[in-house]
Amino acid sequence: MGQLQNIQNWVVQNILNNPPIFLLLLVLMWPVVGMVIGRMSNWPRLMADFPDRDEAPVSQFSGQSGFMNQVRMNRVLKLGVCPSGLRIGIMRLFMPFARDFFVPWQAIRAIRKKSWSGATVELQFGNPAIGSLALPERVAERLANAGARFVMPSS
Repeated sequence: MGQLQNIQNWVVQNILNNPPIFLLLLVLMWPVVGMVIGRMSNWPRLMADFPDRDEAPVSQFSGQSGFMNQVRMNRVLKLGVCPSGLRIGIMRLFMPFARDFFVPWQAIRAIRKKSWSGATVELQFGNPAIGSLALPERVAERLANAGARFVMPSS
């Protein structure tokens, strides 16, 4: 117990009470945390399998929330409804190395689910699915009303 207390005291004295060092460590750790979150959400695989396209969105929804392969993305997602598919992006601040990816409509399957947080629609990408995005039902309905061509499952 004494050694742990010594380590805690050293961290407080040398890092937390030293703003320049604390900021340097924060700046160095932030991209690492973003890469871990990206891996957990399967973002790199989705970027590789569904590269972004140069297609203007019909509607864009920024600051959206959802679960990407069980990773909570709270108000950081950008969803773009395009004529031939759905563009999904994230605020660069949270995953600095992530690029948008573009999933064609024919590669999206929608499944209605109930969860502790309410009704959701899970969009599965690929066949077989290599990733998913669970959105609140109201967001999925907004996408469908904006021209999304995935089939909204009945209640």
